[in-house]
Amino acid sequence: ADALILGPRRLDTYSGEGSMIFSSVVHWGETAAGLWKLIIYDHGQCNIQNTSGNIINGFITSVELTIRGTSINDSGFVRNKNLLEPFLTKVGKRALQSVTGHYLNANEVRNTFIEQRDSSFLLSKSIF
Repeated sequence: ADALILGPRRLDTYSGEGSMIFSSVVHWGETAAGLWKLIIYDHGQCNIQNTSGNIINGFITSVELTIRGTSINDSGFVRNKNLLEPFLTKVGKRALQSVTGHYLNANEVRNTFIEQRDSSFLLSKSIF
Protein backbone atom coordinates (compact mmCIF):
# COMPACT_ATOMS: atom_id res chain seq x y z
CA ALA A 1 0.00 0.00 0.00
CA ASP A 2 1.20 3.48 -0.78
CA ALA A 3 1.66 5.92 2.06
CA LEU A 4 2.67 9.56 2.19
CA ILE A 5 5.08 9.97 5.10
CA LEU A 6 5.73 13.71 4.73
CA GLY A 7 3.85 16.06 2.47
CA PRO A 8 4.86 19.54 1.28
CA ARG A 9 5.53 22.01 4.09
CA ARG A 10 5.43 25.53 2.64
CA LEU A 11 6.37 27.35 5.83
CA ASP A 12 9.44 25.27 6.71
CA THR A 13 12.90 26.70 6.26
CA TYR A 14 16.00 24.71 6.94
CA SER A 15 19.68 25.19 6.28
CA GLY A 16 22.60 23.05 7.32
CA GLU A 17 23.32 19.36 7.59
CA GLY A 18 20.65 17.28 9.11
CA SER A 19 19.78 13.71 9.80
CA MET A 20 16.07 13.25 9.61
CA ILE A 21 14.15 10.22 10.78
CA PHE A 22 10.67 9.63 9.46
CA SER A 23 8.54 6.94 11.01
CA SER A 24 5.06 5.70 10.34
CA VAL A 25 2.60 3.15 11.67
CA VAL A 26 0.48 3.24 8.53
CA HIS A 27 1.61 -0.27 7.54
CA TRP A 28 1.03 -1.97 10.90
CA GLY A 29 -0.69 -5.28 10.40
CA GLU A 30 0.67 -5.74 6.88
CA THR A 31 3.25 -8.34 5.96
CA ALA A 32 6.78 -7.04 5.41
CA ALA A 33 7.44 -9.67 2.74
CA GLY A 34 7.75 -8.39 -0.80
CA LEU A 35 9.23 -5.43 -2.62
CA TRP A 36 9.45 -2.10 -0.81
CA LYS A 37 10.05 1.03 -2.83
CA LEU A 38 10.89 4.49 -1.50
CA ILE A 39 9.97 7.33 -3.83
CA ILE A 40 11.10 10.86 -2.98
CA TYR A 41 9.77 13.94 -4.72
CA ASP A 42 11.49 17.27 -4.16
CA HIS A 43 9.12 20.07 -5.03
CA GLY A 44 11.04 22.64 -3.01
CA GLN A 45 12.20 25.92 -4.42
CA CYS A 46 15.37 26.86 -2.63
CA ASN A 47 16.65 30.35 -3.34
CA ILE A 48 19.38 30.32 -0.72
CA GLN A 49 22.84 31.05 -2.14
CA ASN A 50 26.17 29.94 -0.74
CA THR A 51 29.21 32.22 -0.47
CA SER A 52 30.20 31.60 -4.10
CA GLY A 53 26.79 32.79 -5.30
CA ASN A 54 25.56 29.37 -6.41
CA ILE A 55 22.03 28.29 -5.60
CA ILE A 56 22.07 25.55 -2.98
CA ASN A 57 20.22 22.34 -3.79
CA GLY A 58 19.35 19.65 -1.30
CA PHE A 59 20.60 16.12 -1.73
CA ILE A 60 20.29 12.73 -0.08
CA THR A 61 23.46 10.84 0.75
CA SER A 62 21.88 7.69 2.18
CA VAL A 63 18.57 6.09 3.03
CA GLU A 64 17.89 3.30 5.50
CA LEU A 65 14.62 1.41 5.77
CA THR A 66 13.99 -0.33 9.08
CA ILE A 67 10.96 -2.59 9.36
CA ARG A 68 9.89 -3.53 12.86
CA GLY A 69 7.44 -6.21 13.81
CA THR A 70 7.09 -9.86 14.59
CA SER A 71 7.81 -12.94 12.56
CA ILE A 72 4.91 -14.14 10.45
CA ASN A 73 5.02 -17.35 12.49
CA ASP A 74 5.26 -15.50 15.80
CA SER A 75 2.12 -14.47 17.61
CA GLY A 76 2.35 -12.21 20.63
CA PHE A 77 -0.86 -13.75 21.91
CA VAL A 78 0.49 -17.31 21.65
CA ARG A 79 3.68 -16.34 23.48
CA ASN A 80 1.74 -14.56 26.23
CA LYS A 81 -1.37 -16.74 26.22
CA ASN A 82 -1.11 -17.63 29.90
CA LEU A 83 -1.07 -13.92 30.82
CA LEU A 84 -3.73 -12.73 28.40
CA GLU A 85 -6.29 -15.52 28.28
CA PRO A 86 -7.78 -14.84 31.73
CA PHE A 87 -8.71 -11.33 30.54
CA LEU A 88 -10.57 -12.41 27.40
CA THR A 89 -14.24 -11.58 27.39
CA LYS A 90 -16.84 -14.05 26.13
CA VAL A 91 -16.88 -12.25 22.79
CA GLY A 92 -13.08 -12.37 22.64
CA LYS A 93 -13.01 -16.09 23.42
CA ARG A 94 -15.56 -16.82 20.67
CA ALA A 95 -13.55 -14.76 18.17
CA LEU A 96 -10.34 -16.58 19.14
CA GLN A 97 -11.97 -20.00 18.79
CA SER A 98 -13.61 -19.24 15.45
CA VAL A 99 -10.66 -17.15 14.15
CA THR A 100 -13.18 -14.57 12.97
CA GLY A 101 -14.63 -11.36 14.23
CA HIS A 102 -17.74 -9.29 13.68
CA TYR A 103 -19.26 -5.94 14.56
CA LEU A 104 -20.69 -6.17 18.05
CA ASN A 105 -24.39 -5.61 18.56
CA ALA A 106 -25.60 -3.39 21.40
CA ASN A 107 -26.05 -6.30 23.80
CA GLU A 108 -22.53 -7.61 23.12
CA VAL A 109 -21.07 -4.13 23.66
CA ARG A 110 -22.91 -3.82 26.98
CA ASN A 111 -21.88 -7.27 28.20
CA THR A 112 -18.28 -6.79 27.10
CA PHE A 113 -18.11 -3.47 28.97
CA ILE A 114 -19.48 -5.12 32.11
CA GLU A 115 -17.01 -8.02 31.85
CA GLN A 116 -14.07 -5.66 31.36
CA ARG A 117 -15.19 -3.38 34.18
CA ASP A 118 -15.60 -6.28 36.60
CA SER A 119 -12.29 -7.81 35.55
CA SER A 120 -10.49 -4.48 36.08
CA PHE A 121 -12.09 -4.07 39.49
CA LEU A 122 -11.04 -7.57 40.59
CA LEU A 123 -7.51 -7.04 39.27
CA SER A 124 -7.14 -3.71 41.08
CA LYS A 125 -8.35 -5.30 44.34
CA SER A 126 -5.73 -8.06 44.01
CA ILE A 127 -2.92 -5.53 43.42
CA PHE A 128 -3.76 -3.12 46.24
